Amino acid sequence: MSSKKDLRTLFDQWDTLNNEVGQALQGLDFTTIKEIRKGQKKIEDSIYEILKEKAPLDLKKILPEAPG
Repeated sequence: MSSKKDLRTLFDQWDTLNNEVGQALQGLDFTTIKEIRKGQKKIEDSIYEILKEKAPLDLKKILPEAPG
C-alpha cells in the first residue's frame, strides 16, 4: 500500500474516532473520550512517522522533532 493510501486510511480512521468523541461529549462520557483519544494519538503518531519519511523538505522543516 502506498503512503498516500495509508494516509487516507489513517485520516479516515481518525475522523471516525473524532465523530465518536463528539458523541461521547454529548453524554459527558469522559472515560470513553479518554479511551478514544488514546486511539487517535496512535493514529496521529503513525501519520507523523509517514510525514517525517515521505514529506517534501519544506514540510519536514516545520515538523516537530517528535510526535505528540
